[in-house]
Amino acid sequence: MIAAMRSARVGFAAILGAGLLALVAAQPAGAIQPFGEFIIHVTDCRTGQPIPSGEVDMSVIHQFAVGVSPIVNGVAGPAGIGANHYRMTILAPGYRRLQRVVKGNGDFSTTTVLDYCLHPINP
Repeated sequence: MIAAMRSARVGFAAILGAGLLALVAAQPAGAIQPFGEFIIHVTDCRTGQPIPSGEVDMSVIHQFAVGVSPIVNGVAGPAGIGANHYRMTILAPGYRRLQRVVKGNGDFSTTTVLDYCLHPINP
């Protein structure tokens, strides 16, 4: 009897897990679509105020190429990137750094706006 109940629970968990996996696989993982030119808005996660200064570093993954865009009053860019995968790091004094991976498509005809917030080092 106990073995049957345990098998039923394991079977139910397996079916539930498979269903959730199918649901998650069907959704786009909230990924940033490829872009060629960007403007980044950077705010403080706690207050919502623009970050006054800092920089956005873009480097081609597995290569030695770096681009830097300064953050001035919460805005970085507009800046263009080529058709590669990039590691983007947002740095600002007094805040934790934020890293993301983005894909450039090399198309500079449209500008993508990305909104990020940074967490203070000492809340």
